[in-house]
Order: sequence, then structure tokens, then C-alpha cells
Amino acid sequence: MTLLLQIEVCLPNQFRVVGILNRYNLHYNVALVDIMGYWGPREIKISRHLVTSCKRVIAVGRLFTYHSIMAAKGKLLIGKRSKLDCKELCVSTCKITKAGIGGPLIDTGGNFLGMNFYHEEETPFLPRDVIHCLLLNLNKGWTRAGDTIVEGDEKRWLLAGTCWSHGNADTIAEGGVNKWPLPEPCVLPADIPEPTTLDFYKLVRRHCAF
Repeated sequence: MTLLLQIEVCLPNQFRVVGILNRYNLHYNVALVDIMGYWGPREIKISRHLVTSCKRVIAVGRLFTYHSIMAAKGKLLIGKRSKLDCKELCVSTCKITKAGIGGPLIDTGGNFLGMNFYHEEETPFLPRDVIHCLLLNLNKGWTRAGDTIVEGDEKRWLLAGTCWSHGNADTIAEGGVNKWPLPEPCVLPADIPEPTTLDFYKLVRRHCAF
């Protein structure tokens, strides 16, 4: 019998449930987790094309222990390549910590732009068009790190300009495994300080404020 990997998931209603790892892609450190008994009516639609002229963005995260919403504002760095070993990663100036890995990057209109990663000198993010292709193929059952994306030949743009085209989707994930460091796991002590003093985004209990 295969041992299922269980993952604790913090839901928007502040409840915690145990999720099961369903699919994953080691090229981009992306995974799908199944949870039971929860219906999320605020799903993000990423299948449509997104064209936006907004360069101001917000990195959103959540403090797992206190269920607090956190945010950091910044700008898109158009045409800049990430220093991490993944050519599809783009970069913003939002300042986050390792706790923000996997959080969404949105524009000031609330449009989902991508998923944040962490680097000491920059904040890279995986664009929504790449995530869309990954999800299509994860749903097909592709779980190996060597899998490539073969969904269509259309070009998708986040912003108007060639620097934001990720080209033919067939080429995504080709050319070897991407490599970038992940944070070491840690256990927070029971006497951690109040959320407002934690080294993270600007901590906001009810809404984003800058």
C-alpha cells in the first residue's frame, strides 16, 4: 500500500484540515493537495488571457499560526530574469520572507498574476500562464519531474510587450530540472512574540494597509 503524504491546510474560515498530496511537479515546486468537506466559492480563474498595464503589485500571504492576512507592495520588474535557475520565473520588488513562498501575487485590481517564491536579493514569481499549463498537465496525471508541458501552441501575455511572452507552451520545463533552494523546516517555539513583531510582510489583521 502506498503511504499517502498528509499536509496540514489552513482554510480561509480559519479551520485546519488534513490534506492529501495528489499531484506534484518537481520542476516548479508545485503541488495539488486534496481536502475533503470544504467548498471554496472564491476560486481564481486563470484559464483566460490576462492583459494588464498595471505595474504596481501586491504579494499576499497568511501567517499560519495566527490566521492573519499579510501583504507587501511593490512593482513588476519588466524584462528582468530571476537569479534562480528557472527561466520562466519573473521578478517583483515586493519584500517578503521565506514564509511567503507559494503566496499569490496580484495587481491593484485584484487580478492574479502568479505565485511567489523567495530569494534573498529579489522576489521571483511563477507567472499565471505557466501555472495554468502546469495544472492542465497535473490533472492529466503527470507527476514526474521530467514531464514536459504539451498544451497548445498559443502565446500568453501578462503585460503588453514581448518581455512578458513565455512563448510556445511546448517548451516549458524542457532542458533539464530547474534548481533553486527551499527553506529549511523549522518549529516555532510556544512563546513566539505577537504577530506585529514577526519578521514577515507588513502584518495586517483585517485588510492590507501600507
